[in-house]
Amino acid sequence: MNERLYKWIYVLMATAIFVLILIKVFQVPITHDETATTVHYVHYNAWEIMMFPDNWPNNHILNTLLVKYSIALFGAHSWSVRLPNLLSFLLFAWAVYRIACLLNPRSFWLPVTAVLFFANPYLLDFFGLSRGYGLSVALEMTAISFLLSGICHQKILHLFLAAVISCFSAYASFTLLPWWASMFLLLLLAIWKLDTKRKWQNSLWLAALGLGFLALIATPLYKMQSTDQYVYWTSNGFFSDTLMSLVINWRYSAVLFVNPNNNLITIIWLIVLSAASVLLIIRQRRSTGTTDTLYGWIMAVVWLPVLINLIQMMLLHTPNLNGRTALFLYPLASLLLATALPLIWRAKQVQLQYVTAGMVVLLGIFHLSDTMKLNQVREWWYDADNLKVLNLINPENNLKEQVSLKTNWLFHPSIDFYVKTSYADWLILYPYTKETDTACTASYYYALESEYPNLQDNYEVVQKMSWDRWLLKHR
Repeated sequence: MNERLYKWIYVLMATAIFVLILIKVFQVPITHDETATTVHYVHYNAWEIMMFPDNWPNNHILNTLLVKYSIALFGAHSWSVRLPNLLSFLLFAWAVYRIACLLNPRSFWLPVTAVLFFANPYLLDFFGLSRGYGLSVALEMTAISFLLSGICHQKILHLFLAAVISCFSAYASFTLLPWWASMFLLLLLAIWKLDTKRKWQNSLWLAALGLGFLALIATPLYKMQSTDQYVYWTSNGFFSDTLMSLVINWRYSAVLFVNPNNNLITIIWLIVLSAASVLLIIRQRRSTGTTDTLYGWIMAVVWLPVLINLIQMMLLHTPNLNGRTALFLYPLASLLLATALPLIWRAKQVQLQYVTAGMVVLLGIFHLSDTMKLNQVREWWYDADNLKVLNLINPENNLKEQVSLKTNWLFHPSIDFYVKTSYADWLILYPYTKETDTACTASYYYALESEYPNLQDNYEVVQKMSWDRWLLKHR
């Protein structure tokens, strides 16, 4: 096959993933954590958003600003508030393509690279949600692509583009600050290695950019720290909180693993990544060309943010990254594997390379097809049936003029979005409370199965949306 065909295969794979995310944008109800951005923070002006109008970390600044302007252009809809993250997937796919072209001279590895980055249903969830995580990951990979192209082609401009994009990435989610710090250290090193005439001047410009960004985010960070907003995370160790959570979420309840031991799978992944690192070290020592010289940089890009994060936790006693807050580590692991995998076989063993590439692609496609759910996301699974609930109690379907609803606190923010954006302006939504309201007089009560014994005197079951989520009607 020629090079152009493999590039088209990559484009088709990226397009297919984009379409799947697009479908989820329309089918997945607005989730619990999206509502604050879409009905609360967007009503502040840009400066107030940037300075945090309150102390809650729910305000992912760059995402909130983009959502604010998206609503101004298109109105408040579930698709319009998710549009910035949806489009950021295209940026993510472009960045991955740039990196693949730099690292893998054999173009048939392009589909393998696509699978290594795209066959992660948990990561893909966040490109279809109105949160800052997907946006930050897309900018993360774009910054890394410019760092590597700047080193490869000796272009200082690319290094400064990487620096600016890194700031935007951390501005989309502060959980990337350890990665941001590692990028600026690597960019400083790259400037000194590549620019022999103006390295002092360029270093000062880089330092000014970094200090300016820190000054910009100082107030939001102070507000969160002053009210101990990190209490929502735990400190059970990097292995348990961060690495194991990433493995569990990547699995996404897949049938590919039968009765898996999460500790064992996490250890296996660590061994695989360590072996890939050793392979890159060996090839770096045998460096013979421009591409080979990038292997050491790849190692630093992958492992330096992990080291900085560990140092931060030890010195500042901050909780471990967990789940979505550690999302930026996924593409770093994918980058390491995408770089190392083509190096396993010698150049003359092309047939074996084809077999390896084919196996990786088939496994990745199977995993994604097995786990990809188009009507829900893993992180906020309990909101999957909220639109069905609204449809069931809609006055047009029940011949009533007005309907009132009380919900468990988990479902309230999502349904509140639809009330406040006129999708369900016919609905009277009872106030948010964390306690079960046994004296409630609402027409309907959307509750957890465990709450029904306390509500059954006044409510009867209309429909069991799932084994644990029941729609009740007032007797």
